[in-house]
Amino acid sequence: MARSVLSTRFLTNPEFEVYVEGQKVTFADLPEHGVETIPVQINTENSVEMIVIDSEKTDRTTKQHGIAWWVNKRLVGECNWRNFEDQSVLDGRREEAKRYTFILKADHLKPDVLADWSGFKPDSANWHSTRSACEDAVRAKLLDLTAAKRAQTKSEWIEGHANLRRSLPKRSQVKLSDTMDALMEKCPSLGSTQVQQVMDVLANMELAESQYALLEKMQSMKPEDLDNWNDILDRWTTELAKEALDEIEKRLRVLADLAAKTSDKATDEVQELQPLFERSLWIFGPQFESIEFTSNKGITTVIRELFGGEEKAETIRPDFVVMPDSSIGFYSRPGYDDDGDQTSCAVLSIVELKKPGVALGSKEKDQVWKYVKALEQRGYISRYTKVFGHVLGDRIAAGEDEPRKEWSDNVVIKPWLYANFISQGEKRMFQLKDKLANAPFLQEYIESKPLAPEQASLLDAVGHS
Repeated sequence: MARSVLSTRFLTNPEFEVYVEGQKVTFADLPEHGVETIPVQINTENSVEMIVIDSEKTDRTTKQHGIAWWVNKRLVGECNWRNFEDQSVLDGRREEAKRYTFILKADHLKPDVLADWSGFKPDSANWHSTRSACEDAVRAKLLDLTAAKRAQTKSEWIEGHANLRRSLPKRSQVKLSDTMDALMEKCPSLGSTQVQQVMDVLANMELAESQYALLEKMQSMKPEDLDNWNDILDRWTTELAKEALDEIEKRLRVLADLAAKTSDKATDEVQELQPLFERSLWIFGPQFESIEFTSNKGITTVIRELFGGEEKAETIRPDFVVMPDSSIGFYSRPGYDDDGDQTSCAVLSIVELKKPGVALGSKEKDQVWKYVKALEQRGYISRYTKVFGHVLGDRIAAGEDEPRKEWSDNVVIKPWLYANFISQGEKRMFQLKDKLANAPFLQEYIESKPLAPEQASLLDAVGHS
């Protein structure tokens, strides 16, 4: 019994001799059902004798198991589950790796052995053709030895996903079944748990609207990219990651649009900017991040009535006022009393956009102050309402860059240069434009909207401000 057990584990190195009660342990001591000899034809002149040893019981480690190459009854390199390109043939964590041993007798490779017998000459065509044929033979035998286990793995997955399979069309069921067979045959290093995990992913992809688009993207990823994705998913859920990335993309797109539109000196439709600024209130400061800030159409109506027919009626939108040289938008956040009922306006943001060429000075600040007084007189705001007036243009008159403050600083009217406004947006986005310059959505934006030279210069300047 002892000789039989030892023979299945200590015969991989012919120079290592084991004796029991004075008698040397040899291949003759192997149990008949525990050894199989298979010829492997390399070419018309050469063949390899492959001896497959089954220790029957799984050891704790793979130390005495793996693939051993013999040349003239001498071990070349080490016995392990790696070939000479250092690629795993069988995962050492699997039961088979701790149970089976393959001895490959290849005496015809004697001229190709390195001087120290640590391996074979890497540039030898004879060695490469032999290795390729023998590895195919090893894999084929492993598939034969693990056939029952693969069938059990497949049966367990099908039984555990009966409801999922029923929800798939017959074509998809057949495709998944064939895929599972191919996966276990081509990736023998995958354990039962790993195979089932892969099949879970593929089954969900079959049900997803995007189908296998994600798999196609993963195929082109480098190993470090896959490690990065794994790290991200360790720290984020897909829902949170998508929400954060969508918000970043939305804001960077807005900044790119603002840079392009505000740099066009020939623009006549400044009111087209107003919807962009409605989505850009966060740039003015963190107090405007609230989702409660919306266009106040009631206040807009009041201001429109003050101007009578001066505005361009054919281009008016209900949420801002269009003047000959500007566009005015009003964005508010409501206030609430102790009972939770909505009262008056708590915070009001007035955004007036001036056409390029209009210098921002005291006259422009005065105009915003008139809006504030008119709204207070009609009861839309009070002297306790926080009012932020923002007047934007491409130039500021000399000495007029300081904000105007009224009502004990509850009203602040500030002039802004478009370029400075966009620059502040970049800073509030932690200069992500530079870091994400190669992001697909930014590349698509640039390709879909070719910029004039001056616009491209402004985008570049903003990105490096």
